[in-house]
Amino acid sequence: MVGLRKLSSTNAFVVTDLVDVPSFGIVRCAKKILQGGAKDLARSMTYTFASFEMQRGGASGGINALPDEKEEAIENFVSELADDVEAGSLGLDAGKGILPSSFGKLVDVDTRSDLRFVEQGADQLETYLAALGPVIVAEHLNGLD
Repeated sequence: MVGLRKLSSTNAFVVTDLVDVPSFGIVRCAKKILQGGAKDLARSMTYTFASFEMQRGGASGGINALPDEKEEAIENFVSELADDVEAGSLGLDAGKGILPSSFGKLVDVDTRSDLRFVEQGADQLETYLAALGPVIVAEHLNGLD
C-alpha cells in the first residue's frame, strides 16, 4: 500500500511504498518532480530491501521549486520531516538537485549508521557499493560460456 504525504510548508511530497514500516530513499529537487516517478523509485527500494529479507520499505521525495525558491524549499522540507527522521520511521538522503550539505539537519538526527558517508576513493561508500554489484555480476557473466 503506497502512502503519499504532501508537505504543508513547501510544494513537496514524500512517497512511501509500504505504510507502517521504516522507509528509506532519496529526495530530488527540480521545477517539477512527478509523483509517479517517485512511486517507482520507492518501489525499487522496497524490492532491494526484500531481496535481503529486510522489513523495510522504500521512500522517495520530491521538492518542486524554481531555482530562486530552491534553498528555502529545501530548508522547509528538512524542518518538516526532521521529527520523522529522528524517530527512525523515515530515512532520506539528498538526490539529484540537492547538495548533501542541505540535508545536514536530517543527517544530525538520522539513526542510521554514518558509515554510509565514509569515502571509498572518489566516492562515498554507499555509491561505491551500489556500483560494485553490477560490476561483479558483469564480470561473472563475461566468464560464462
